Amino acid sequence: MPRTRAGSKNEAKRNLLRVRLHRTVGILLIGLAIIYNPFTVSAFYPGYVFNFGINTQIYFIEFCLAVMGILIFNLGLVRKNIRSYASRKNIAFVVIFLLIIFVAAELTLRAFTPTSFYTEEPLFYPMPYIMHANRPNYEFCRPANAMLDESNAGKEMCYSFNELGFRGELPSEDKGDEYRIIFLGGSAAFNGEPLENSIAKKLEKYLREKGLANVKAYNWGVTSYNSAQELSVLVHDALDFHPDMVVVYDGANELQQYFYDPRPGYPHAYASTEKAIQFFSNETNSLDIPDLFLLAVRRLQSIRFLTERVFRSDLDYRFTGIYELREHVGYGTPEWENEIVRTYAKNIDKMSMISESGNFRLEVFLQPLVHFKEPLVGNEADMLSSLDFQRFVRSAYPAMAADLEAISDSYPENEYYDFRDILNYDKQFFFDYIHINHEGNDIVGKEMADRLYAAVAEDMGVE
Repeated sequence: MPRTRAGSKNEAKRNLLRVRLHRTVGILLIGLAIIYNPFTVSAFYPGYVFNFGINTQIYFIEFCLAVMGILIFNLGLVRKNIRSYASRKNIAFVVIFLLIIFVAAELTLRAFTPTSFYTEEPLFYPMPYIMHANRPNYEFCRPANAMLDESNAGKEMCYSFNELGFRGELPSEDKGDEYRIIFLGGSAAFNGEPLENSIAKKLEKYLREKGLANVKAYNWGVTSYNSAQELSVLVHDALDFHPDMVVVYDGANELQQYFYDPRPGYPHAYASTEKAIQFFSNETNSLDIPDLFLLAVRRLQSIRFLTERVFRSDLDYRFTGIYELREHVGYGTPEWENEIVRTYAKNIDKMSMISESGNFRLEVFLQPLVHFKEPLVGNEADMLSSLDFQRFVRSAYPAMAADLEAISDSYPENEYYDFRDILNYDKQFFFDYIHINHEGNDIVGKEMADRLYAAVAEDMGVE
């Protein structure tokens, strides 16, 4: 039936309104993208720090707004006839355009999204018995971590790892008159740019200043290590070098079960390794189509950004089965928390037994956490995380300290120190709830030296 002139006019008006609507919405989105950028944000919020890498989210949202605006505006320009929107030509145009957008977004995020220093490949090199270490016989350089020391901002810092994957040189086979200290711990022990700013080297420095010139401390801290991994390093590596003293600076990574693999005592990323073994062995046929899809998708930065930061869904948790593991171990229950504390105490007790047969002193320090610092200065209060995590920390950590005190009764030659609140000064030392800056390292190293001097001096025969 032929259209009437009135009908044609009405349809033309509706099409014109649709076109104008597309153009208006497109212009508004483009305008919003122009307004929503770090320069504008910094103008309205004086405390905002402009940094392209750290604030990638703002750029990505700005980019998406601009792309949507351009796409919607173009749809209003393609044709005025609304039926043309469903044509193959226009569908192909939209698909190609969206594909270009996706590729551009993926490349942008890959280029400018900063990876955490603590997840870089050289720091998580697979090793037998201990899960991972720093990459052996390897050196790499990176921009200095300004959070450790603002005066180093803009400088380049280099890290070198020996044949076992630890920072600095290996101890020599011939000790001579050297008083040898091997320093174990996680990333808080590892940290220091350069190596001389690490806690181990600060301890060495202050003991030497007290007259113990032959002391040498070796920094064997490795990112994410917990007490079980430190126990393995002690057995498989440290004993070969006949230390006079082993310092263990840890505690915080025992609490990582709250965020990562929830099984008490397991390395924080073991669930990922477990999944990878299952995938490559293909013996259990445990990976189905959804698993394969997640495995592919989790490699795309754009999808990870949308799922983890926009929709608040964690692909890694789903792929590695963290949610199922949590249910299995009773995550969050008092029994689960007690098992975390008990596992830590068992590992420290085993190290203590080994110290007796290995003829070395064991000195254990429960490291400081921002949760026990008073007063909180700067943005330290923002590092406490959720109320439930705060409750967990304030329950588990004192219990760990109490267990250390109980263990000390059985090993009088060793010392066990609670450094939870050692940084109670009116200054900011933490840049997250675990890690401290160089000034904090210096204080911790000096406090350690004050407490260990008498034992070291006695061993060295110094009065």
